[in-house]
Amino acid sequence: MAKLFNLKIITAQGTALDTDAELLTIRIENGFIGILAEHVPIISNIRACHFTVEGPNKYDAFVGDGVLKVSPNGVTILTTKLFEKDSNKSEITEALKSAKELLSSATTPEEIKVLNDSVEYYNLILGESK
Repeated sequence: MAKLFNLKIITAQGTALDTDAELLTIRIENGFIGILAEHVPIISNIRACHFTVEGPNKYDAFVGDGVLKVSPNGVTILTTKLFEKDSNKSEITEALKSAKELLSSATTPEEIKVLNDSVEYYNLILGESK
């Protein structure tokens, strides 16, 4: 059996996932990375993407922008958003509609960037989960 490591995904609402994993595949700033147990420690920004977890509990989901930390104790992801691949499409569609409405009245460059990123993220989920 392959070695396992602990994977935690934390959002503003708290711990969204805490599981053992054999392999995490996720997008960082320079492309996708595969992480196995005993991976060299790193800290990296992550980009909104589809990611997968292989192991005793397979997991297939979409994560928002955030930070990835790989340490000897496991992997921690701090992220803005997390949707399981089988999430309710109407919930995601409503979030997309809301982000577009807020974008139409956004005035600062920071607001516009955050809302454009949100629209891109929700479109990514809806496009990949067809």
